[in-house]
Amino acid sequence: FFHWNLYALQKYTDDQYYEFRLVAENGEEMYVDFRAVDPTLATPMRRYAQRVTKETPENRDEFCGFILVRCETFRQRLITSGMPVERLIKFPSHQFGPIWDRDEIKENGPFIKLRVYHTKVKFSDDGRMVLDKQTERVLEYEHVQK
Repeated sequence: FFHWNLYALQKYTDDQYYEFRLVAENGEEMYVDFRAVDPTLATPMRRYAQRVTKETPENRDEFCGFILVRCETFRQRLITSGMPVERLIKFPSHQFGPIWDRDEIKENGPFIKLRVYHTKVKFSDDGRMVLDKQTERVLEYEHVQK
């Protein structure tokens, strides 16, 4: 039956996406924990990462500053109290994304930069193997206290 569906027969050999990464005080680079920017999920975050590269400097700085502050606030709450209370009373997330380890983020120190990376992936013709993966940093934002 699946041969009747034309979408099932399509094979994509190229993919590309953008993603945010945080830089901690000790220089360690980390993925954004989707819980920090609730209610945003990982998929829209990739679109936001792509879009922010095309924004004006003022809009870009405002949005990147917002993400950086939200992530640092969530980091502080995770360190001091473990899982935030509002997470315990919400419906469980069906998101499978990277989440921060409490000890690791405590050891790394506060977040000081937000980076945007553009990744291009080339798959085999049958789509089961990654043949090439290239990642390039396209933007770096450093929060300046005003």
